[in-house]
Amino acid sequence: MSSPHSLAAAQARDARDPLAGFRARFALPLDAHGEPLTYLCGHSLGLLPLAARELVNEELDAWARLAVQALGAVPRKSHRRSCGTERRAPR
Repeated sequence: MSSPHSLAAAQARDARDPLAGFRARFALPLDAHGEPLTYLCGHSLGLLPLAARELVNEELDAWARLAVQALGAVPRKSHRRSCGTERRAPR
């Protein structure tokens, strides 16, 4: 009988984890051999969401084109999708 604390038991739980797909959305730190590191830093911003780079680049591009007028002037699909800030019609 396998222990609930064995590697096989942990891998079975990982395989059933409904949130496992979210792992691919983050930049995971690697060691010198390219193997994933265990990330247990509780006082940081956390792992970089891969979508963050696109969002930051959109803001930088708008800033470069429009200077201060870029603030709030350019609707960005990716921002609305990821932050839930889509504009709604006034009531």
